[in-house]
Amino acid sequence: MEKLKKQKTIWFWVALLTSILAVVSILVVVLSAINGMFLIMAFSIVLLVHGFYGCIFYWLAFAKRRSLMRLLTLITKENMLSVSLLSVQMGKREIDIINSIKECIVKGYISGYYFDEVKRSLCEIVPVTKAVECTSCGASVMTFDGVGKCEYCGTNIT
Repeated sequence: MEKLKKQKTIWFWVALLTSILAVVSILVVVLSAINGMFLIMAFSIVLLVHGFYGCIFYWLAFAKRRSLMRLLTLITKENMLSVSLLSVQMGKREIDIINSIKECIVKGYISGYYFDEVKRSLCEIVPVTKAVECTSCGASVMTFDGVGKCEYCGTNIT
């Protein structure tokens, strides 16, 4: 989730700075045209065009990450794991929620969950714990998802 927060912050600042530069570049174009500074005017026109067209995409990228943050907050803090509940809460279609959940899992924004297609909900991944015998000293070793380490002799168990 930290990765997503960082991306959201970056896109916010890129969008904000692009918006401000687009507005300022209008003034610079006019002033440079009046004073005959055509190189500065050309550069300002490039900034204006970039701001005019790029600004929309930057704000959309920020909004998407903000929406994903809201979804992850509902999942992790409010424990809403059902697609239908998430759909109602966020005011989006269920297919869009499913796609967002899958995107969050694939991109690593959320961990410890998997998506169950049949139940149409998220399920927490519970590590399997099992007591096994150490191959070296015979002591009892607790393994988590099949991996452990003997606390007596230090043998790695797989």
